[in-house]
Amino acid sequence: MKIGVVAMQYREGTMGGTETYLQNLFAVGGTFAAPDEMVLFGSMHNEDDLKAIKGPLTMQTIYPTFGQSARRVCIRGVRLLQRRFFHGQLEDVVDFADVDLLHFPFCAILPKMKKRNGKIIVTIHDLQHLEYPEFFSRRELDYREREYGFAVRHADLILTDSVYSCNAIRSYYGLDANRVQVYQPGIDIEYFCRNDNIIPERLLREKGIDKPYLMYPAATWPHKNHGRLLRAMEQLVSERSFDGLLVLTGISREAVQKIRRLTDQLKISHAVLVLGYVHRTEMKTILSHARILIFPSLFEGYGFPLLEAMAAGIPIACSRVASLPELGGDAVEYLDPSKSESIAEAVWRLWNDEHRQNELRLLGRRRVSRWNLQECSRALRSVYNNMMDS
Repeated sequence: MKIGVVAMQYREGTMGGTETYLQNLFAVGGTFAAPDEMVLFGSMHNEDDLKAIKGPLTMQTIYPTFGQSARRVCIRGVRLLQRRFFHGQLEDVVDFADVDLLHFPFCAILPKMKKRNGKIIVTIHDLQHLEYPEFFSRRELDYREREYGFAVRHADLILTDSVYSCNAIRSYYGLDANRVQVYQPGIDIEYFCRNDNIIPERLLREKGIDKPYLMYPAATWPHKNHGRLLRAMEQLVSERSFDGLLVLTGISREAVQKIRRLTDQLKISHAVLVLGYVHRTEMKTILSHARILIFPSLFEGYGFPLLEAMAAGIPIACSRVASLPELGGDAVEYLDPSKSESIAEAVWRLWNDEHRQNELRLLGRRRVSRWNLQECSRALRSVYNNMMDS
């Protein structure tokens, strides 16, 4: 069996959880597939990024033809003049060579295939745009409706990350149970437990972290709910004399300037540090020295930061919404993300309760063990084998 993973849309440091998903796919695939049995299809734009994370797996770079390149220039030029921007690969048609199974991990069958050689799996991570359409532009909503629908119609199997998303996809698209399957990606637990001899004090000092802190690792997308978190911090600082530091990491989207302005308006700039995107090695160090992880998101199709914090032994306070309870179970402190008061109370309670912190550390490390790479390897291999046998 030859498996192809289409990663032409991958961009390091821009994709949030789907970036971690792809890295997990490579790590897990490398444990059961020989280098020539799993090929990664990349583009000339992400060739170096993919080489850095692909491990022993084979990679094939797809280059556009002269005609495709010329068409891209023309289309992009016109759309820039019209201030319109395109999602996807400009409908390039690609021959993915001789593979038995193609896996598209980014919710869409893009680029389009010149011919269909084998089975197709598409991962649709969630349907957030149906629950929170106000968080998306009209163009993004149209894109998702079009491309997700195309994927559902043409894929042999839809994979998704959680039972929550699985139920939503089945309900919205009217799919039978055998057309949608849950595959929950795991993490390298040992990596987050291991001490790599990095001097944390120096790194933390360089980042501007000079006192005990809680952290929120999240891109500044609307559903991440930074506004209510900052208002919760204002309540903690003004009403309870909270003297900790809130460290924000994650991709800096357009809303990051609003976040900075809000911290100024609330007069909590001294209590909030916005680091933006942090490389994985530094991220591990910052996470492993936080007192608690706060995660007040309004919606999540999955939640890698919860698994990483559990593995690192960091107590968690997070929302009881969407897929998060599937991961958190009884190993986290829950909060209501729609109320800044609930966020503030959860932070204050956990920050000051050392006994509860130790309890959650123990529960978290026990719980995260089920998402180890070995179990994920068996699960993914089973998905691929069953697909080929069907």
